[in-house]
Amino acid sequence: MFPSGPACLNMLALLALLASTAFLSPAAEAQGRRERREHDPGDADSIQREHGLGRISLGATAKGRILQGFFNMISFEAVEGTRVSLALSTRHPEAKLIAELLYPRRAPPTPRIPFQPDPEDASRLVLADHPLATTGVFTVRFAFTNEYNGDYTLESDAVYPATLEQTIKFGPDDSLTFDLAGMSGRRLETLSLETKDGAELEVEIADPYGSLLDLKRHLRTENWGRRVVIFNLVIESNNLYEVRVRRKTGNGGTVQVAAEFKNPRLSRKTTRI
Repeated sequence: MFPSGPACLNMLALLALLASTAFLSPAAEAQGRRERREHDPGDADSIQREHGLGRISLGATAKGRILQGFFNMISFEAVEGTRVSLALSTRHPEAKLIAELLYPRRAPPTPRIPFQPDPEDASRLVLADHPLATTGVFTVRFAFTNEYNGDYTLESDAVYPATLEQTIKFGPDDSLTFDLAGMSGRRLETLSLETKDGAELEVEIADPYGSLLDLKRHLRTENWGRRVVIFNLVIESNNLYEVRVRRKTGNGGTVQVAAEFKNPRLSRKTTRI
């Protein structure tokens, strides 16, 4: 027996609502599919998630897998003046790669250097012989721009700066400062500081945290203090060391700076990340 009165009206309203929902659900589902397609990671800026985080030494090769909708992030350490070459490839015949080199976050401004298609191999993106403008940890960020999962190979190579030469003028307080870039495995073979105007020099070096290094066993003076040589000094912190030079006598003038570094060997490892 069917209900009558207000109860009947309520039941009829409920049945009408269910019918309209069933009728509209295919359209709503189709709209949902369209929205998902519109937010597809084909637009690289829409890829917000990260996967495959890892770190290599320059010279090494990283291998791994790219997942649809994720960025892989592979980092390496380097000093200002290093010339890096990077190549990213995949064996997937239909997947399309995108890649860029991200500078350290503290670098002002923070550049993003895009990889370019290899003119000799369509399956590779390359960044060839790029000079790094700062010291720190750099990151290669890469992904597929279409709906595929697949493998990748990231190859790296580099030439580290081995020397430094410059002429620096004393300030009004008879002092000057300049930076030396440190890196894991790096050593300062020699640092020569010389003035031609007869002034005796005092030299100290502060690490990236501001603490002075003990130079007693690494320093010698020549030519009555006009030339100071620092030798065989480890500078392994991934940051800048500050060299501070002061004149004991005289006014004005310049200092001739010449440095030679022993850099770490390039890695030839292949790492799965």
